[in-house]
Amino acid sequence: MPDDEINQSTGDAVRSRGHFWWDDELAPDRHHLPLSAVTGELKITAEGRVTVQLDAMLPRQRREPFPTNSQAEFEALRARRIRGVLRGSGRGVLLFNLAQAGALHSSYAVFTEGFSAAQCLISEVQFDGRLKQPAFTYIDADLNGFEEWLWTRALKWKYGKVVSTAKYRKPKRLIYRLQHGRLSLVQHLTGRSQGHSDIAWSEAAYLRFRPDKSLGMDAAIEWHRWLQDFMILLTDSDYCLEWPEVRWGKHNCTIYFQRLPSKAERPRLHECPTNFPKIRESFGILFEKWLGIRDTYGPGVYLYLGTRRGMQLYAENQFIMLVSGLEAFHRTKYGDAPLPSATEKVERIVSQITAGRDKRWAKNRLALAILPNLENRIFEAVNALALGFDEERLRGFARDCAKLRNDLAHYGGNRSRAAGYSDFISAVIKKNNVLGPLCHALALTEIGLDPVAVRAWAVESPLAFRRNWYFAEVGLIDHADPNARSQDATAAR
Repeated sequence: MPDDEINQSTGDAVRSRGHFWWDDELAPDRHHLPLSAVTGELKITAEGRVTVQLDAMLPRQRREPFPTNSQAEFEALRARRIRGVLRGSGRGVLLFNLAQAGALHSSYAVFTEGFSAAQCLISEVQFDGRLKQPAFTYIDADLNGFEEWLWTRALKWKYGKVVSTAKYRKPKRLIYRLQHGRLSLVQHLTGRSQGHSDIAWSEAAYLRFRPDKSLGMDAAIEWHRWLQDFMILLTDSDYCLEWPEVRWGKHNCTIYFQRLPSKAERPRLHECPTNFPKIRESFGILFEKWLGIRDTYGPGVYLYLGTRRGMQLYAENQFIMLVSGLEAFHRTKYGDAPLPSATEKVERIVSQITAGRDKRWAKNRLALAILPNLENRIFEAVNALALGFDEERLRGFARDCAKLRNDLAHYGGNRSRAAGYSDFISAVIKKNNVLGPLCHALALTEIGLDPVAVRAWAVESPLAFRRNWYFAEVGLIDHADPNARSQDATAAR
């Protein structure tokens, strides 16, 4: 994107002046503007908030320069679109799902107004002619920042005393057939100028999804969000994908929409649960399974991912989301099969009641008592991961989580009040540090990642030391003894 459209000091994605007009007022041709066009400034923040502040008012059917104040006016404005062209670059702009952002009266009796938009398309060239609803033939997701996870080595350097040479063989495009289209990984060479004659070469890649049927605006944005969540699972990083690029007719466009920004650093190879070379052949299968478990488990995976999208949460909120996600996951995967021991106990209690009305009341009240409780659900879901936890310790951890969730839901948190809030919240944070990796491991297992690889990432690899520390803090394992490690190293020598 041209430098005049990026404000480095504020971190805005786009900030540029241009001319804007209603979409249904056509220009004579691409090199001219309609008479109704007014100047203004387009601003798109890092989180995708789109606003345009105009220097004058766009013509409209009614004369009163006031914001919309009725449902009918709101819906009528929302259905319209604003078209524009940015100064200098000549890039086309199209704003969707409008809302009035206020009307101001200047000291010179000139009305100005502003609009916000839920989505914005910026094309390489100006939009011309009558435009229908967007229908994108493909959508690209730039993998800038995921170079270490990709682990490509197609560019090879040979350094000499006088001359250094580079050799590049473009990798073959990888194509994965999905149920509703094709997903391909395209790798290429890119260069960046470092002066008058120097160019810094680097490898780049993007994922292209070409659907069997063209995607609309909402569907394209949703697909990009699915891919963002998938990359969170594969990299254990909240690093954001670039804004998606799409093809609409003859236009190559960038879509901007509101999303949660993340300050996460680029994923490092040694911190990822897996990397692309390890899943190269099965990448399409894993992604297809991810799309499937989204529909199957719903909140069973989304409640966990909701803690990984850059939003800061109170520790209590995060705990509720993680535990509720585990509970929803278990209900979907294992159902509500009655516990045999609990069923026998309830039947024995009810059989001792003689009055028919009391017996029916007790039976209805105890109907839920025969179903797995939260403790059982957490234990069974985590135990299936086979991470090597002692079952008695895991049962104790599940019991503590169930009690804490009950205290938060019904007693406002610290039920006993014996300990101070700082000690209480410290215990919550320790459980969050454990529940997060466990939910992540469950999601990786469900999308089809090798359970051996999941276990290695969670507890066995050298870089799992932080997770093992968290597990030890809640009693799932013992803290590692550094003296024992040093003695083992000495004996090995």
